Amino acid sequence: MATNLSNRQEEIIAKLYGTAKAPSLVQSILTEQLPVAEIENVSLRINEEFLTHGLGPDYEPNEYGLELDALLEIVNRPRLRQGADKARAGG
Repeated sequence: MATNLSNRQEEIIAKLYGTAKAPSLVQSILTEQLPVAEIENVSLRINEEFLTHGLGPDYEPNEYGLELDALLEIVNRPRLRQGADKARAGG
């Protein structure tokens, strides 16, 4: 199942990973072909960005934090689907 990223989400990936690595990473996210270990690494980087720049003074997510949260959901979708499939299969 293919995924869509907004231009803003692609910009965030470029900011976090640099413009050289971003296109291949975006393609892997779009086609849901990231290995589980890479999903974990990307998720950790997004979480670090969220904790550093995604919270307002009241510790609630700011606009950027909400964008990061949406991106994190997309990146984790294959892993979450895999977990749900295992639960349905009884394992």
